[in-house]
Amino acid sequence: MRFNSGKGRRAGELQRKLHISLILLLLLVTGVIVATALAKATRVRHEVFSALISQTTERAGAAVRDYLAPVDSSLRLLRRWGMSADLQKFDERELAGRFIPVLEEFSRLSGVILADDTGREVFVYRHEEKWRIRTVDAEQRPGIVERQQWDDPSGPARQWSEQLDYDPRTRPWFESATAPGQDETVHWTAPYTFVTAKQPGVTAAAAWRAAGEPGKTFVVALDVLLRQVIEHTASIAVSEHGKAFLFDSQGQPIESPGTAPRAQVSTMEAAIPQALEVWRDSPEQRTQVAPIKIGARTYWTGFQPVSARDEAFWVGVVVPAADFQAEIQSRQYWLWGVAGASLLIGGLLATLIARYYGGHLKTLERRQAPRGANEEEVRALIAQGESAHLEFKSTMRFNLKADRPGKEIELAWLKGIAAFLNAEGGVLLIGVADDGAIVGLGHDDFASDDKCLLHFNNLVGQHIGQEFARYLSPRIVTVGSEKVLLVECEPAGEPAFLKNREKEEFYVRTGPRNAKLPVSKVLKYLQTRQTAG
Repeated sequence: MRFNSGKGRRAGELQRKLHISLILLLLLVTGVIVATALAKATRVRHEVFSALISQTTERAGAAVRDYLAPVDSSLRLLRRWGMSADLQKFDERELAGRFIPVLEEFSRLSGVILADDTGREVFVYRHEEKWRIRTVDAEQRPGIVERQQWDDPSGPARQWSEQLDYDPRTRPWFESATAPGQDETVHWTAPYTFVTAKQPGVTAAAAWRAAGEPGKTFVVALDVLLRQVIEHTASIAVSEHGKAFLFDSQGQPIESPGTAPRAQVSTMEAAIPQALEVWRDSPEQRTQVAPIKIGARTYWTGFQPVSARDEAFWVGVVVPAADFQAEIQSRQYWLWGVAGASLLIGGLLATLIARYYGGHLKTLERRQAPRGANEEEVRALIAQGESAHLEFKSTMRFNLKADRPGKEIELAWLKGIAAFLNAEGGVLLIGVADDGAIVGLGHDDFASDDKCLLHFNNLVGQHIGQEFARYLSPRIVTVGSEKVLLVECEPAGEPAFLKNREKEEFYVRTGPRNAKLPVSKVLKYLQTRQTAG
């Protein structure tokens, strides 16, 4: 009895100390919040403005990138086609049949180019609601350009030749895509004047080396007239009176062809040159936001590169500070409200916490998360059965039927990972049979859990790409006496291809199975997915 009484007194003392400590801690935190709000109101206002303009700039940049995203995805698919096609001879009819549907699908594109490092080029482009094809062979026929006009996809209506000093290998898009040390990604040029359209534009290009011809390089490129991008940028609603604009890597504004200087400009338009001056003067902090003053008015400006890799051209925003005034006031009111509420509820919250934990001190000491903390979650998943968002695999690398390790077993669950990435995401359970029986990872014979996870990550990097690891969350869960690998997959922001020897395959999730799509259907699927998103 004496022992129990002393134990009760010690528990009571501990509870009182916990109660007092919590009250003091919460009061101290509340005091710091109030003191900070009083002492640094101006700084808070500046930070709020910076956060709002950053969000606005990011929205404008994302809108331009989304507008150009089909260009990027179309170019990647054309590159994959080119790598598998026989391009020893540039067949204009065949290439027109390949490129014209792409131009018809995306009105923002003005032309498609295929060229190689011998100076050959086929250029399919729009011309007054019709199609034209320009062919060049800079080495065999220097200074000569052949043109065709197609009134419909059946074939050329007329053909003619022109004298033109033109070599595709000297064009900005070819040079950027084939520069030494460049990888296989999409490259965007800085704005330049198109030879045929005689208008400013930008070109996205991608290169590859011919498999059967060592040293030979091909480039496929897509032209986008800047007029369309400028019009789209101007239509972005950044705020009530704010304005979005494009500029190049030298800090010069990009304007539609034929734009004449105006005798009178608005205060908002006058703010754009000052914003660009801020950008040029801060080469190390070009994505930072900054205030600018024009007379008695304050404006905020921010910048984002349209392509983070090339930074060939940028989108900027200028927003009057008055457009954010209501938001600023609401956030300040919220800050003071939080401080006041903290003072009122601090004592009550501390009392409730102290009472709750004071009565469960012994429980707290013993509450250690068991190794099987997620067992209930896994069993609940298994009970649901396989679906569009859930797949079971018995093992990671061991073929139970053949009684040996098999690469086909690894590829089977990798298909599921790729399908989840290309669809709506899902959960993969390795160590669970199709009928829901828990097989475990014992057959795979890994020396440790870390070895198992390392093997998983290595296979994903080898067959799908290490850049997709950020969408995957693998962990090992103990279920009963067995271990199961649970992999949560988020939908990826870009197409995920499964690399199997020399082939690249595209999988999607259709119900409880993985379906392989042919290249001809991949582009349509990606377009449908982007529209739905």
